[in-house]
Amino acid sequence: MEIVANAYNMLHGGAFNRIVRHGGEVAFVTDERGFPFAVEKPAEVRVVMEATLLFAHALLRLIAPGVAGPSLHCVRLRRPKGPAAVPFERLAEVRYGAKAYALVYDRAAAEGERVRFPPPGALTFEAVGEEQARLLQEAPAPVTDAVREALAAEDVSQEEVALALDMSPATLRRHLQAEGTSFRALRAAALTARATAFLRSDLPLPSIAARLGFSDVRSFNRAFKAWTGATPATARRRLR
Repeated sequence: MEIVANAYNMLHGGAFNRIVRHGGEVAFVTDERGFPFAVEKPAEVRVVMEATLLFAHALLRLIAPGVAGPSLHCVRLRRPKGPAAVPFERLAEVRYGAKAYALVYDRAAAEGERVRFPPPGALTFEAVGEEQARLLQEAPAPVTDAVREALAAEDVSQEEVALALDMSPATLRRHLQAEGTSFRALRAAALTARATAFLRSDLPLPSIAARLGFSDVRSFNRAFKAWTGATPATARRRLR
């Protein structure tokens, strides 16, 4: 981590990166203040810095996959609140409003294994880019999965799901947005799946509407068409 931080500093012409050890954690800290960015707006700087953190984490993963991967504790961002430009919530805890950007790892894991740098050919820009893509593809979407599980059992509200997950509705929305979805989209998908299963049966449409929580069959017709582009009657004929 120190070698990477020093290399970045040499490349950028300043002491913008440092390693900080505190308790059971070791952090790769980046303080961008004073850096001559090509962009000027604070929002654009935040996007650049968040993308840079992901790049640095992917680079460290290539150097020490057994350490940097599973031992990432949290990501600190200067952005006052989420969601970030990168869905870091899928990788670790995210702390907003930090004084500096940081990747925080488990210190015992980081200091407990001797690392041999891979050959230069394994640390190309393209290799790091592929590792970034792999990180985001393989990272779980824990909140999305929990919401899907709740909606598969019954049609529940966003407030009810947030309460079950011990978070506020606003926090639930931020997590889902960071994971690339929304409660509305997940609810629509769950209801579509349940409606499709009912349409394979001989239940009349008013009964299906009632089982899905609609006040009448017209409301069900409108919603189902919005989800799928077809009315329930048309979908039933296609399914049969």
